[in-house]
Amino acid sequence: RLYRDVRLLAIGGGTTEIMKEVIWKLLEM
Repeated sequence: RLYRDVRLLAIGGGTTEIMKEVIWKLLEM
């Protein structure tokens, strides 16, 4: 599910900042 959300955000927003934030959150978890 997380990967699916990440893909949607990447395709919709196309911003690397969001991707970085998501990756950091995943790493923390």
